[in-house]
Amino acid sequence: MVETIWSLVPPLLAILMVLLTKRVLLSLGVGIIAAALFTASFNPEHTLSLIWNAFKGVFVEDGGLNTWNVYILLFCSAVRHFDSVRFHDGGERKRSVTG
Repeated sequence: MVETIWSLVPPLLAILMVLLTKRVLLSLGVGIIAAALFTASFNPEHTLSLIWNAFKGVFVEDGGLNTWNVYILLFCSAVRHFDSVRFHDGGERKRSVTG
């Protein structure tokens, strides 16, 4: 798949799905699965192995916990949580009202 026209299929599929469905995370997931399928020559076991190893690589590096990536993920989760609290508290509505 490297250096061929087929390497454009997964990202184009993800972009097309975003434009059609407006669901970014679902579209990215489908793009990741499509890329893994192409890389693994459509072998389901190898595809799952590729996805799992990539996911595991975010958290584990050189046999130990990759604290840098874990801290970034925790920070992003905290920002999302605080934004959700602000939204449900009415902060977004108060900010957008003019007058």
